[in-house]
Amino acid sequence: MINVIIIAIIVGAIFFAIRSSIIHFKGQGSCCGGSSGGSCALEKKLDGEIIFKKNIKIQGMMCENCAAHVQNALNEINGASAKVNLKKAVAKFDAIREVPEEEIRMAVAKAGNYNVTSIENR
Repeated sequence: MINVIIIAIIVGAIFFAIRSSIIHFKGQGSCCGGSSGGSCALEKKLDGEIIFKKNIKIQGMMCENCAAHVQNALNEINGASAKVNLKKAVAKFDAIREVPEEEIRMAVAKAGNYNVTSIENR
């Protein structure tokens, strides 16, 4: 009888571990200190002519909360606006001024354990 109880506990633990992993890898989990209720990525509108357009490839984002952290950090750059695509691991970055690559890289690093792998014109 005790063996049946132990096996039932192990099966239950495995079930919840697999379910949690599936949710996490779909990008819907609550990793990175976020909540399972979703992310809070802020949209930013620019006033002025956009003269600087880049695609920023970012490594290390695992969920919508990660993407929101990166997007919010990029949106803190003066005169710039970003929209992050988690599945493509890319941020579309627009600015009304020239923004040095180092400023972009520092903003992404400030957001958490994320790396800019490339910055390309678009």
